[in-house]
Formats: sequence, structure tokens, C-alpha cells
Amino acid sequence: MWYWSRNMSNRRPFATTKHPLFEWIQIRVHDMPAKSRLSSYIRIAVVLLAIYCTADAMAETSIKPSLGAHLTYDDNIIFTHYKPVSDWIYEILPAVEINYEDERNSVNLLASGQGQHFNTESDLDTFDVDVNLIARRQQTERLKYSITGRYARDTTLDQTLLETGQLLRRENRQLYSVLPEVEWMINERSSVSASLPWVKVNYDWAGNVDYDTLYFYLTYSYLLPNGNTKLFARPDIGRMNYDTGDYRTADFMCGIEHNFSERLYARLLGGFNYTDARTDIVVLDRIIWNGEDYEFITRKETQKDHYWGWVAEGEIKWLWDRGYLMASFTRRVSASGYGQPVINMYFTPTFSWRITERLTGRVAGGISQVKSQNLTYDQNYWTYSARPSLTYRLTPFVNIGIYYVYQYLDDIEYSNNRDRNRIIFRVDIRDFNLHLNF
Repeated sequence: MWYWSRNMSNRRPFATTKHPLFEWIQIRVHDMPAKSRLSSYIRIAVVLLAIYCTADAMAETSIKPSLGAHLTYDDNIIFTHYKPVSDWIYEILPAVEINYEDERNSVNLLASGQGQHFNTESDLDTFDVDVNLIARRQQTERLKYSITGRYARDTTLDQTLLETGQLLRRENRQLYSVLPEVEWMINERSSVSASLPWVKVNYDWAGNVDYDTLYFYLTYSYLLPNGNTKLFARPDIGRMNYDTGDYRTADFMCGIEHNFSERLYARLLGGFNYTDARTDIVVLDRIIWNGEDYEFITRKETQKDHYWGWVAEGEIKWLWDRGYLMASFTRRVSASGYGQPVINMYFTPTFSWRITERLTGRVAGGISQVKSQNLTYDQNYWTYSARPSLTYRLTPFVNIGIYYVYQYLDDIEYSNNRDRNRIIFRVDIRDFNLHLNF
């Protein structure tokens, strides 16, 4: 990656106690037309970068582009149980990362793309875009706040399955998200943070249901006298809004994290969830004869339900001189493209080991379950995956690798089981550093 550093000691410090830009961004996101939101996100990113580049002394800016080229063989390109189709896929993955940091502020902008060309099924060709922005400010020794934004235009099959474990028909998706957050250090041991994440998802295919979500999280943490253990309490409330219904959720979780050493860390939270569901359903009101044919008269009713369940989060990280082991577990109630919330549970372990100075082996896996909370649209399936890989550092700037991905879906509700094999050959150009000081 190229690297560009800049000494900004001659700049005037940017000292303000409030950030009205954050509120402006939240208001504008709700008002933006869907087709103009990508350009609006880019404009917001440029404005944030310009403001923070006038900040405190001794600032540093870096620009790091990268490029990847992948060749993939997939024996079930749309992950179906009925007549799987295989194909070769040619992919190109450009990306650029811009970082800015000074004594109080930091901004990270990552824009990436993924172009796919299918050798035979060329009607599936796509170019996906993903833009992420994180801006942080340390206002005082005890107060800091941040805002995170994301825009993604991709396809539902691979990305949704990877991010949530949910299987949706392969169609285009647009995702918008904004996450403002503030953290206050009460004293040396206690802190409290609040965040307000908003997400909106639009699907091109009418069979997937658009939705938006808004949550409020409040987290309290307390550091024990040993300096290695933290206790947490985290209540949150949220809303999931569909054209087909409205869902309100509330969680309460408590937990603990502990640093066993500089290389071993673990965190575990658990609690309960309550969901209030109001689903719009169409029922038959009456049948009348108009003299020529029967007419079916329907009406819309709101079906009210509520559900209780348990939720949990956990992770472990163990570092060694030549590798690491990481694993995470999550069980939560999530929005979905099915038009209703689902229970998402997944476990993702990763083991990496540097075999030689240039050769690294990695094995990743995943087990996930998606289950409907109600009977509006039954979903109940498990997904299992295994992803071994070998990467070789050909030069200081070029990595080559071979990856194997196996996925198996066990459909409990409909018995539409399926599996998928993929072999990926990768060439990645990155870590090229060009220093410019002025």
C-alpha cells in the first residue's frame, strides 16, 4: 500500500465542544432519496476529512490503495438444492483506505469494490461497492464520541449469508447505516456509553422485504481492582419496521471480560430478550356473487404476539508468536429479509499459524442457526462451513494464496438441504509504502 504522511504543525487547532455535523448527518440520512445516498455518503466523508484535517498539531494522513485478483470455481453458484449450476468466476477487488489521526481526532475511510464476471452465467455479473467511514474525537480526558457510517451495494446471497447466516435469493441489496456513539469516563474504574444505530436495507427483488431498524444501547462498565477484569451491564431497546408489520424489542445483558495475560483475552455476556410483534395479515372477509362471478373481499388485520428468549455474546482471543486462535459466539434477535425478525445464533472459530517466514496456514469455520420467532413465514435451518487456506508472501507487496470453502445447509423446516464447494486462487497487492513528508 502507498503511505502518505503529513506534518500539520502549522495548522490551527480545531477546538469546539460540540459537533453539530453529527446531528446534521443523521437528519440528512433519513431525508436522502435512495438513488442519491451513495454520493451523499461520499460528500459527508469528504466534509469530515476536511474538518478533521484542520485539527490539532502533529497530524498524520495516510492513503493506502490495494488490489486483488481472484479466480474461483463454484459448483453451486446460487446455493440451491435443485439442479445446482457450476461456473468459473473472475473477480477483481480494488480498495483504498484513507486514515487521518492527530492528538484528539481520527478518521478512517475505507472504500472497496468487488467485480465479478461469470464465465458461463454472465447474467449474474456484478460490481459491488462498500464504503465505511469512522470518525472519532477525544473531546476531554473523560469524554469521547464517534460516528460510523456505511453504504453497501451488493448481492444478498454471499454477503447476507456471511454476515448473518441468513439465506436469501441472490438479488441486489442496498444497505445504509449510521451509528453515533458517546462514552463518558465517570472515574478511573467506571464508564458509561450510549449509541443509536440506524440501519436501512432495500432489496431489488420483491420477494425480499425491505426494512429499517433503530436501536438505543446503554452500556455501563466497571473495572475491578485487579486491573484485568471488567463487569458489564447493557440494556437496549429497538424497533424493526417492515411494510408487513412492526416489531419492538428489548434486551438486558450482563457480562464479564478478563485479560488472563497479554496474549489471552475472553469476554462473555448473557441475558434475556422480549419482542412485541404486530404483524399485518390479510384475511378473507366474505365472498359475494356479482351476477357473473364470485368476488373475494379481504381485509387487513393486525396480529399481536409477544415472545421471550435468551441472548448472548462471547469471544476469546489467544495470541502466540507464530499464530493465533479466535472464536466468537452470538445469539440475538435480528431483522431479516423474510419480513419478520429471526433468532440468529452463530459460532465462528479461526486458527492461524505461520508455518515459515513467508507461508501461513489458516482454518476458519462457522456454525449458524436461523429460526423464525412466529409462524408468518417459517424458517429453521442450520448452516455449517469450513474454510482452510494457504497464503504465501511472494514479495513484500504481493501475496498469493489458495482457499477452499465448503458450506452445508440443513433445512429443518422444509428438508431442502444443499451444499457447496468453492476453490479460490488469489493474488493480492498491498503493503506498498510510499512516504511523502512536507
